[in-house]
Amino acid sequence: MTQVRPFCGFKYNPERINDLSSVVAPPYDVVTDHERETLAGRSPHNFIRMTLPAHSDPDSKSRTFYGEATQLWSDWRQNRIFCQDSEPGIHLLKESYDSSSGNTLTRFGFLTALSLEQESHRYVLKHEKTHTAPLKDRVRLYQHTRANLSPLFFIYRDDPIETEEFLLHFNGKETQKGVLSHRGNVSLEVASTFESEFMNEFCASFDSKHVLIADGHHRYEASRLLHNENKDSSMDSSAVLAYLVPASSEGLIVHATHRGLSDLYHFDEDEFIDALSSRFQLKESSPNSHQQFEIATETRGRFTVAPNTSSAKSLANRLETEAMAQLPVVILEEVILKEVLGMDDEAISAKTNLHYFQNKQDGIDLVARGEWNAAFFLPPISLEDLFSVTQSGGILPQKSTYFYPKVATGLVVRSMEQD
Repeated sequence: MTQVRPFCGFKYNPERINDLSSVVAPPYDVVTDHERETLAGRSPHNFIRMTLPAHSDPDSKSRTFYGEATQLWSDWRQNRIFCQDSEPGIHLLKESYDSSSGNTLTRFGFLTALSLEQESHRYVLKHEKTHTAPLKDRVRLYQHTRANLSPLFFIYRDDPIETEEFLLHFNGKETQKGVLSHRGNVSLEVASTFESEFMNEFCASFDSKHVLIADGHHRYEASRLLHNENKDSSMDSSAVLAYLVPASSEGLIVHATHRGLSDLYHFDEDEFIDALSSRFQLKESSPNSHQQFEIATETRGRFTVAPNTSSAKSLANRLETEAMAQLPVVILEEVILKEVLGMDDEAISAKTNLHYFQNKQDGIDLVARGEWNAAFFLPPISLEDLFSVTQSGGILPQKSTYFYPKVATGLVVRSMEQD
């Protein structure tokens, strides 16, 4: 079963921080050096100072940073910038933002502690590969601060009627508010409950549910690694801080992450198109296929591809699950990047020639100017496909999904210090 439980959270003290807007931050792994400086400049207590060093390099983190983060966390508690709840609670987070069509959407979820014990771990679904350097970085940060600093984003299939009842429980509760400004504005509201009857019912509702990691694969694996190696009885490493979002939340949208290629050695566009032609149907107009996606090259421009029958069959035979072979992001990596272009897992992981982006026009422009060899525009993966693949044991390529908005850090922190 998935085991979730309340915890005694640390929150920004409203007597010291009356507006969360200046102190909340996005997750560390979506912040550039320039954005880090902007966020840190908003307040000496902005949470990015805790999670991301200046001029971050995940392959060679400065040991100084971990000590600085530890001292900062200690100072913020001693000076009552952060205060701890006197009893365990569960928290409701609502995030309101404008969609690309101009409509205001609201995503909501619940902040709890999620167990790392083996029985609970079997119900956690992962869909992306992880890499060693960022894993070691987060382990060191957790070891030094002894805290779950930022929530991991999970999705679960829910009963909408039951979820509505859980939401009603928070009506009238006092809230902390703020705006996360990072590549758009997201209005935040956090409400808390400490009522044992409700919390028991809420936690019991997860007994038969799986939870899917939407964002935070490295932090989850780092937390498991820390827990498995932890010999310190004064540190409770048995859980992670979890943001649990029901699939029925109307503001829950999966976006695609597109790919671009640059500086490929001896890249020849005509040879590339010929290699594609032997494996794909190439059309200017979109074929009616679940497996289709778009490609742009400098001379040919934009065109749509879908694997031909033999290519699709070959891919399905060599992959872990048939469901994976249907997904464009998998087809792109396995057939085009690896088979056609000869890239291996190490080259893909290193991202020397591979770029990830969300704005389609950026890729079109970079290819047209000759700065990129090619760009690949992928459709978003549905939640149904995500659950289907992960429950079958499939692991998708890195950055197969992009969930917006990113979950703000600094709203609630779970200390691993034993009372």
